[in-house]
Amino acid sequence: MAFVKVLLDRFFVFLLLPQDNCTSYPKFVLDNEFHLFIFVFKQGVRGAACATVIAHAVEAGVLSLAQRSRGFGLRAMRREDLAALFRVGLPTGIQFVLEVGAFAMLSLMISLFSEVDMASHQIAIQVIHFSFLPAFAVAEAASVPPA
Repeated sequence: MAFVKVLLDRFFVFLLLPQDNCTSYPKFVLDNEFHLFIFVFKQGVRGAACATVIAHAVEAGVLSLAQRSRGFGLRAMRREDLAALFRVGLPTGIQFVLEVGAFAMLSLMISLFSEVDMASHQIAIQVIHFSFLPAFAVAEAASVPPA
């Protein structure tokens, strides 16, 4: 019964807050699926993963339905657009894969030492991310040319 109360409370808060319906509805679904899968079905981490997958599918469906009336813009795409997309996207994707791979390899190597070393590495990574990610986000936003 407590789950139903939490569900109704969150639903009414969801209705009262000004939101973009295309993206906030899946967040509402995800939030309540977390409670359902983790606490009611007692699935733990597996339940959180299932709830995340379901919520992303719901979000993709809602956004697809919202975009369907205007079309997806694929007919208007030209070969030059795709070439420009790959000219920027391919090097960026390679850079991202290399960075994530480097962090993963470093974490793997440090995890072979001890739990204390791994915990201190994780704390250091969190501090680094907290310190440079805001500046990195501003730099990324500033690098986008105006339309």
